[in-house]
Amino acid sequence: MKTRLVIFLTSLLLIMPFGSRVLAQKAYITNVIVTPYRGYVYIYFNIEGCFTPEMEEAVKSGITTAFTFHVNLKRHRGGWFDSLVENNTFRHVLKYDSLLDKFTVIKEEDGMRPVVVEDFEEAKLIMARVRNYPIFPLKTLKKGETYRLEIKGELDKVDIPKSLRYVLFFISLWDFETEWYVEEFQYK
Repeated sequence: MKTRLVIFLTSLLLIMPFGSRVLAQKAYITNVIVTPYRGYVYIYFNIEGCFTPEMEEAVKSGITTAFTFHVNLKRHRGGWFDSLVENNTFRHVLKYDSLLDKFTVIKEEDGMRPVVVEDFEEAKLIMARVRNYPIFPLKTLKKGETYRLEIKGELDKVDIPKSLRYVLFFISLWDFETEWYVEEFQYK
């Protein structure tokens, strides 16, 4: 019993520095723009603080990283009575090719067209921003109604090969999930 306690406390002390670093860095959504154009409502936004040092190391080691974005449109009636009008989910995927020393970003909202860059900072920037995405048809909205647009980003759970699970024990420490960002607007 005493040995188990010692092992538990030692494990806790070894993991705490990683956990505190991850907890100190919280991902969040910024610079949200919602605008109507040619029959659709388009959104633009960024995610800040989504790459921890551990995550950067994992990407450079060749582990594929994917962000999933959730966007909900609700008719605002106050409190629990808001009704879901539309919801949309899309992904960004980042892969590193160590032989070519290049990063590939694939964004669903860009038609899955790969963007290949050599600079990791540029790849991170592309991964963390959504630009000019037609999220839902304008005909979904009714004039005079108030709506809530909710946006959330999260790191997909990466499926690591069994051979690497014991080596990359820190993988669960670089999960992130933003809080829901809520933008309220009235359609006129």
